[in-house]
Amino acid sequence: MAKLDENQSLRLTYNRAFSTPSTNNLYLDLSSRADVFGTGASFAPSMGFSPAYDLRAQGTYREGFEGGFTFRHDQTGAAMYRTPFAPVIQQQLAALGVSPGGPGYSIDADGYIKINDPIATGVMWGIGRGAVLAQFVPGLEPILPGLIAQALVAQGVSAENAASLAPAQAAAVLEKLPSLVPTQLAGLSNTTHRFNLQTLSFDQEVAQARNVSLTEPTITQTIEVGYKGIIGGKLVMAADVYRTETDNFVGPLGVETPNVFLDSAPLAVSLGTAFATALADPDNADVALVVAALDGGLPGVVEGNGNGSGVDELTTIFVSGAARIPFGTVSPEQAHDPTAVLLGYRNFGDVTLYGLDLSLGYFPNDIWSVKGSYSFVNDDFFENLGGIADVNLNAPKHKVKVAGKYRVPNSNLSLGGRVRYNGSFPMNSGVYVGAVDAYTVVDASLSYDLPWEGLSLLVNVDNVLDSAYRSFIGAPEIGRLAYVQLGARF
Repeated sequence: MAKLDENQSLRLTYNRAFSTPSTNNLYLDLSSRADVFGTGASFAPSMGFSPAYDLRAQGTYREGFEGGFTFRHDQTGAAMYRTPFAPVIQQQLAALGVSPGGPGYSIDADGYIKINDPIATGVMWGIGRGAVLAQFVPGLEPILPGLIAQALVAQGVSAENAASLAPAQAAAVLEKLPSLVPTQLAGLSNTTHRFNLQTLSFDQEVAQARNVSLTEPTITQTIEVGYKGIIGGKLVMAADVYRTETDNFVGPLGVETPNVFLDSAPLAVSLGTAFATALADPDNADVALVVAALDGGLPGVVEGNGNGSGVDELTTIFVSGAARIPFGTVSPEQAHDPTAVLLGYRNFGDVTLYGLDLSLGYFPNDIWSVKGSYSFVNDDFFENLGGIADVNLNAPKHKVKVAGKYRVPNSNLSLGGRVRYNGSFPMNSGVYVGAVDAYTVVDASLSYDLPWEGLSLLVNVDNVLDSAYRSFIGAPEIGRLAYVQLGARF
């Protein structure tokens, strides 16, 4: 530190510190949301068990393991997965005469299944097929007579005859349609996608499972230049400029486990071929008549492409339904819940920040005083940090406060006011993800010195204008807040 004169000083500070991993980083085990995709509620009535996925946060230490999360891989290097639909796969294996633990058995002793396993993907298609039929057929029933009538009129049948023929043909089509949807398909494969906590949907790009190390200590190094001084006997000023480098930065909870789906591309090829072959059979002409009507689209279900055939549209209906069902989780060996979507902490490498803190106080006399502060940090979002994921600072770049105080002459009363501004910032903390909007708040205060020495009564009204704001995702909106305090000075 260097003193410029009796009222001003300049300092240069260097600090190196470390923080050990928190209890949450290492030992957290919390079920955040049950049946996050709704598969349990959807399939339990028909299956007799609940194939639910929970959203679960877990620390990186588990007794009996070296630490972190490691994923099991097959001999080709592909990560393996576990599924709550395992009982259905086991039933299929039993029906095929494959013995548990024997050659060709799809599920190992720990419940892991290889990506693209033909028996497992066949079961996936069977589950998806049933789910789409359960929704599509009842939805088609009320509009089917109208579709058939329109198709008959287009073929030259009179409107009156078409209307009389349509109900019987509709009933026949509804009875026959499920049998034309193949129960087995060749050439199916899997893909993996990661659940996005911000959109509450799956990202479209293919997701890979990456091992997570045991959380390591974070090392922080800061160099700071500061000035503090009294100018003109009335103005107090302090300014700090700093650079902070953080090594082994620990990010917020993030989704570490991709989920397994049927790959829509090979499913569409195989299913489209099967539909085209079935509908070309003259015995299925009544169903083909209805399917042809899908070429014009079905509002709220599928858009038509106008190519003269409804096979594409029918294929799209079944592919989009079956390929959006999560059938498994690429789950680490250390997971407490083998099929849960796992949230975990990881070290993200290095983060460097530059910042400025400025504060001013002006005291022209014993009656008035004005204070203000401004804080700035150069970045609040780090894209693809460490080649792993995006990381948010969870704090705004800009914060401003301006406050004033007036002491009523010849009285024990003081009046105060304050304006606070917080800039907007992106936030990601566990399941709380989104953008926090900027807000400006006006506060007011009153202080009265009581007759007893050192005691004062404080009345505060925060957010006088009642401008509701939310300071964090997941926190409630804050409106006007009034409270009374009794203060003592020693």
